[in-house]
Amino acid sequence: MAKDFAKKFYNSKQWQDFRAFIITDRYGLCEICGSPGEEVHHVIYLTEDNIDDPDITLNANNVLLLCKRCHNQEHERTYQMRRFQQIRNKSNDIYTFDEDGNLVVNKNVTIVHGAPCSGKTTYVKRHKGKYDIVVDLDYIKYALLLGDDDVADVLPWAWDVRDFLYERIAQRAKYFEHCWVIATLPKRKEREDLAQRLHANLLHIDTDKETCLLRAMTRNDVGKQRQIIEKYFENFEK
Repeated sequence: MAKDFAKKFYNSKQWQDFRAFIITDRYGLCEICGSPGEEVHHVIYLTEDNIDDPDITLNANNVLLLCKRCHNQEHERTYQMRRFQQIRNKSNDIYTFDEDGNLVVNKNVTIVHGAPCSGKTTYVKRHKGKYDIVVDLDYIKYALLLGDDDVADVLPWAWDVRDFLYERIAQRAKYFEHCWVIATLPKRKEREDLAQRLHANLLHIDTDKETCLLRAMTRNDVGKQRQIIEKYFENFEK
């Protein structure tokens, strides 16, 4: 929907003629996906400052013919770019202030730990926000192998990637709203050390062994998963 300052322009004969020319000139097709084009989109957005500038409003080099879907996606991408430009200078330090003005640790990191097949990933998917980040060794391996079967040789690479991400998270090197770290961590000291390193909260998905073993039955590598689950519960420390 046109903003108030632009309504007069969009209702003008100049715009209507220009719009018809662009549709004909671009063969009536969306310039991104090839579907029927319906929206003439300004690359440089119209503002109160440039609405009377024909080099912006009526410049064929400043418009794209798009279908409704691609037009909406283009606006969403622009919104996200603007949003990140607004927050990139925003503080995401390790320390912040509470409601009483006291200096406290900024624990916008949560380590979700528990047995394999306990529901850790499901929990994170249900609770993560749109602009949250997630670190999961299984997904790192999946990305490195393009989804092919797990290979032991890829583990050192996956560990290196994970450790690099841990270091960047600990430093709060880039802005994120919240970070979720998914891991098993059966040993108490290991998870407490990681929580201290990342300035993070710990969240245990406390699913019993029988349920985990039952869920493992749906996995392709059921035998391997059952062994990992059994070993986890043997080593788990509260």
